[in-house]
Amino acid sequence: MPELPEVEVTRLSLLPHLINHQVERAQILVPALRYPIDSELSNKIVGATITDIERRAKYLTIKTTQGSLMVHLGMTGTLTINAPGTPLKKHDHASFTIGQHTLIYNDPRRFGALIWAEPNEEEKRFSPFFKKLGIEPFATLFNGDYLWRHAHTRTQAIKPLLLSGEIVVGVGNIYASEALFKAGILPQRSAKRIAKERYHTLAATIRETLHEAIELGGSTLKDFQHGAAQQGYFQIHHQVYDRAEQPCYVCHTPIRRIRQAQRSTFYCPQCQR
Repeated sequence: MPELPEVEVTRLSLLPHLINHQVERAQILVPALRYPIDSELSNKIVGATITDIERRAKYLTIKTTQGSLMVHLGMTGTLTINAPGTPLKKHDHASFTIGQHTLIYNDPRRFGALIWAEPNEEEKRFSPFFKKLGIEPFATLFNGDYLWRHAHTRTQAIKPLLLSGEIVVGVGNIYASEALFKAGILPQRSAKRIAKERYHTLAATIRETLHEAIELGGSTLKDFQHGAAQQGYFQIHHQVYDRAEQPCYVCHTPIRRIRQAQRSTFYCPQCQR
């Protein structure tokens, strides 16, 4: 599943190809993904000039002179830049000819979304998706004090709490495991049993882990590619994720795998407490 780094890498890779270019043609090939797609989307977006691409959590908003298109990649979605005339492939559900490029939305499992908003209606249209989201991990306000203030009274285990997105967005399954390892915190430890100074460490390792993942193009698991149809390489730097029974790089204790909230969690029983 694409997480925040993969979505941010996608955004950055699309910007130089799409900004200030006009949508010349649009094909919407399915009536719905996770949610129905505006049946007039093709007509509404053709002729629009793309002015910006923004990210909120794992949502991308392609802003144009005629409205905004919010994109969610779901579990298996990708947005890639192709040469004009490139034949459509299986699971290509939308195609936009923009300047000298074609932007393709592909999603085998159809858990993603394409949501259109008319000019000046973005807040109303998109707020149901954004209203329960926590703070961005790169926001100035996100630090150890913020994390402690919103987590230290919770009895929930720290990793599922991070995954919920209620406090901070974008700390998905891979990056939560990695950040908790760097912070030396057991993923199953109750949030209220973590000292304030350790929350300062955790906030720092969350930012560090996400920054590193973005710099390396995200983690390529299964079929993920970003906008330039390239794969990410953060997975070769995983310290614990998907390394069950392999020796910890620090202490050589075998990495353990458990299930939390129906997700796999990886940790070192020696380095984390």
